[in-house]
Amino acid sequence: MSFEGAEKLLEVWFHEGPGTVHDHGDADAVIDGPAQKKRRTECGLRAIDRDTWQTMLNVVKCQILSVISNAHADAYLLSESSLFVFPNRIILKTCGTTTLLLALPHIMELASQRGFAVIDKLFYSRKCFQFPDKQQWPHNSWDDEVDILDGMFANGASYVLGKTNADHWYLYVAGEQMVPAVEKICPESRALIVPETADPIEGAPVVANPPDLLACVASRAESRCGSREGSRAMTPELPATDMDDLVSQTSSSTLARAACGKCAGEVVEDRTMEMLMTGLDEAQMRAYFYNDSDAQQAKLGNGSTNLVEKLTGLDSLIPECTSDSFLFEPCGWSQNALRGQYYSTFHVTPEPSCSYASFETNIPLVSDMDHTDAHNDDDVADDGHAFPVLTYKDVAMQVLNVFQPTNVTLTHFSNAVGVDPSPMPPSLPVLALDGYRLVDITINVLPHYHLFYAHYVREDEHGRVVPAPVGPARGRRAQLAESGLVAPVAPVVANGALAGGSSSAGSLV
Repeated sequence: MSFEGAEKLLEVWFHEGPGTVHDHGDADAVIDGPAQKKRRTECGLRAIDRDTWQTMLNVVKCQILSVISNAHADAYLLSESSLFVFPNRIILKTCGTTTLLLALPHIMELASQRGFAVIDKLFYSRKCFQFPDKQQWPHNSWDDEVDILDGMFANGASYVLGKTNADHWYLYVAGEQMVPAVEKICPESRALIVPETADPIEGAPVVANPPDLLACVASRAESRCGSREGSRAMTPELPATDMDDLVSQTSSSTLARAACGKCAGEVVEDRTMEMLMTGLDEAQMRAYFYNDSDAQQAKLGNGSTNLVEKLTGLDSLIPECTSDSFLFEPCGWSQNALRGQYYSTFHVTPEPSCSYASFETNIPLVSDMDHTDAHNDDDVADDGHAFPVLTYKDVAMQVLNVFQPTNVTLTHFSNAVGVDPSPMPPSLPVLALDGYRLVDITINVLPHYHLFYAHYVREDEHGRVVPAPVGPARGRRAQLAESGLVAPVAPVVANGALAGGSSSAGSLV
């Protein structure tokens, strides 16, 4: 039996637009039922209760297991990964054969009900699947996923980073626009259903001019120097409509903050690192198997009472965080953590035939050369004390030492651009990882963000690459050839003829 560990990841930021009335919700609403007795005093998306989120997740085909909260966010641990809810932002990450994109109309409706009229920015990404044939529409094809996203959002952009005949990573981004009115996505007809009462302009994507990247970076530089003059240049020009007054002219890159005056704080940098790992070490993976009959394994506990963090050392990765984890039966482990306004999350699929682990965090990390005793002004506890400074390399290496993967895809988003009005980043957050060889890297300049994509393979003590399990691209053909479903591709000799005298070769289905 094989499980698809690679997650679909959706992140959407909203803002209200001038003149919009914002409902702060019921301060006495219960977050997690009578047993928890936690009271909600936050605004925006956080005013949505657990049952309502579960209704949305029913479309995705996953369940809420538990939730932790602090003054800044709610972190829902799911049967298939995680949901993080901030006042003006939602992050939904789901693995297996979940149908994440089908929930987009529900998410848009919930945001509208909470007073949000405008999408600030949207990101959707995933690694190439190990078992794409097991996915349900639209997730069995990146083209189908892009069709859904293009059908709902204006001026979106689709990217494939990495080697398409090996590990690679997909990304879709869209910028500021009106929240679309779509009733649902119908898998049977593979169509978007727009409400009959919806204004056609509201129900369809607004065609916007793509932003000028040089203007984006230059405006960011001016904004960082205290000038607001250039901020409008960063926002794509929208066509004239009756709803223009709802479209905020505030720079997208300055919206990494709370959604309204009640919760608003200073603008913070938005940085997210994600590590996607395959070929995990089998001995290390024993910690993620639920097994009551094994005395050693029984020490790990089970469900939400598990001790995986402590026994693997992951409890020391992010000091002073509040965490919530679950050990699944027969195997698998998930963890959410909150530290102030930042989050981190782990998801582990330990079976040798499909081993996979992911780690994601937006906690501010620094490079070794920038590491000083000074702390990030935004990374502080509610009582005002500074959290310990963490470096990219220290965090990445601790994660790698726990899982010991053969292959690692690392992505890093940062809106800390425009320090120098140049589209090129001054430095990379991670380059050298001990025991790993960097074999692929892409630097992409997006509107208001730098994106780093890197792929590493593990080396042994002699500097040789450690063999990886069968990969998702060439390995797929090898598996089919072994089963007799397709003919193996014959090598080409110098004169162009096929070795063995064959005139043709089978094609991959």
